[in-house]
Amino acid sequence: MANRNKQIFIYLSCFIPLIILISEASLAIYTTVAGIKLPNRHKYEIDPSKNFDLNTGSYIYKPSKKDLQNKNSFINRHGLIRTYRSTNKNSIKNVKGIAILGNSVALGYPVTHQGMFEKSFVYLLEKELIKKDQMIDIVNLSHHAYNSWQENVQLVKYLNSNNNFNDLPNIKLVASIGGIQDLWGFINFLDRYKDPLLSEFHSANGSMFLKNKREAKNINRFGKAQEGDILAGLKVFMLSILRGIIVPIQNNSYSLGYLNLVTNQKNKLSKSEPNFKNENLKLESISEVVSKKLNMSMEEYSQKKSTYIKNIVRNFKSMIAINPADEFLFIYLPTKFSFSNQQENISERYQISNLNVSDFHLLEFDYRLSLLKSLNKLENLNTFDLANKGSLDWFIDESHYTIKGHEEISKLIIPIFSEVLVK
Repeated sequence: MANRNKQIFIYLSCFIPLIILISEASLAIYTTVAGIKLPNRHKYEIDPSKNFDLNTGSYIYKPSKKDLQNKNSFINRHGLIRTYRSTNKNSIKNVKGIAILGNSVALGYPVTHQGMFEKSFVYLLEKELIKKDQMIDIVNLSHHAYNSWQENVQLVKYLNSNNNFNDLPNIKLVASIGGIQDLWGFINFLDRYKDPLLSEFHSANGSMFLKNKREAKNINRFGKAQEGDILAGLKVFMLSILRGIIVPIQNNSYSLGYLNLVTNQKNKLSKSEPNFKNENLKLESISEVVSKKLNMSMEEYSQKKSTYIKNIVRNFKSMIAINPADEFLFIYLPTKFSFSNQQENISERYQISNLNVSDFHLLEFDYRLSLLKSLNKLENLNTFDLANKGSLDWFIDESHYTIKGHEEISKLIIPIFSEVLVK
């Protein structure tokens, strides 16, 4: 009996991998011939090399030789986002450098990752501004998940480094474009049930760079491994191996691709019609959201809002102070839940804790008015509120834009920059 079990185990060990290989090869041929697009394959054509950056506490792009040889790559030799052109300040005098700060929205995600960086609104902005002034050179310092604190760090990093490179202009105008990451931070700050780790002194309420438990644990694990903790080192090693195996399988497996395709179709078929009258989904006022969803009084909510907005104001004061002689813009961009109070498919969209997109609409409106009121008191800062602009076909999700969305955003911000630059 033992020998028979051993034989069965050997046969399974040999034939299961063979069956998987034959299945993957067959599906690959069929998919290619039929021209089927699977959701997990080649979702993003461009995926540049990354390194962890201790300055911002997040990953940055660190271009490899392969990245720089790819004509569709959206990063330049510095790991910054490519724009319409790059000047040489040694050969062109009086260059008017414009620094763009922001998160993945200003970075151009997802069109940049799909090999179409020239469709992003920052690229389109520079292309149009150069028609009016040949001295313009935009530098896009945006990156995924940057909030205003990380934008501040990124601007300092640039001003500490740009004099060493001919293709990094001196800055005349700085513009922070977006606002969504600070909003997510505010909503997380209101959550009574967030991980206690983020409430510790060193975590600064998640308002700086360690925004979630996983990031904090990873940083602590790396630090312990560096100090000689063998167990922490083994965990880092094993997680690296698992990620190196699982991620390529998730991205490249035809079998998983068809499973995802079937699942997506099933979800689409099961979607309900938009429901705007379900009181369990849509509350009518900010006070209802605060009391029923956040379980706090308006007084406590107002205090938390004030605390968080003061964090953001300090960041902008710092950014303005380190480049005091020139203009500074803050352009608050629209999100899918900000431009309209008529939210579709509320139960099927993005949620944080027990808050849905209808709640986000009310919280965002209240937060935005308070934020802009505070920022408008700062000298040398011009604020622009575009939150009520937009339509559904501008968005691929709650905050990122389609190609049409990028085109429309560029049309909205070009006059803003044009007016400031002629002053």
